[in-house]
Amino acid sequence: MSVTLRPATRDDAEALGALHVASWRWAYEGLLPAGYLAGLSAAARSAWWRQALSEPWPGSVLVAELAEEIIGFVTVGPGMPTEPGTATLYAIYLHPRHTGAGVGHLLHEAGLEVLREQGYADVILWVLRTNQRAIAFYERHGWSRDGREQLDHSVPDVELDEIGMRRRL
Repeated sequence: MSVTLRPATRDDAEALGALHVASWRWAYEGLLPAGYLAGLSAAARSAWWRQALSEPWPGSVLVAELAEEIIGFVTVGPGMPTEPGTATLYAIYLHPRHTGAGVGHLLHEAGLEVLREQGYADVILWVLRTNQRAIAFYERHGWSRDGREQLDHSVPDVELDEIGMRRRL
């Protein structure tokens, strides 16, 4: 399998939207309400990506491609203003057909390398407290729970109970 990584462009919006929805439905099955997951719209998510990739942003979105198909992405960028020198890993998502093949590892390492090149010393992330698969992935990659907790209300009618994780770069 020859996976290539590259920066995302606005032209990737449709593929990213479809991948984002497929990934959420797989990754959050049993963790988020089934009705919410079933109602996710690839068209709406593609529109969100088109807008996001059209505006200047100090972060980076990298995509993983296999045979010219986008199969995953990682998003990294600046962290909280109260913690200078700290970046954030916002998301790593893969198409369900490509989980367990090392693509997540490649995206993780590439995202952290972007942050190192930008001079960051530490990186944080948020993960659902009940997402044991993701927590285990991050722990295998040197992340530790840092004691931060939050209730995220960005999903309509759902309270996301999240924990913070951190690692040195």
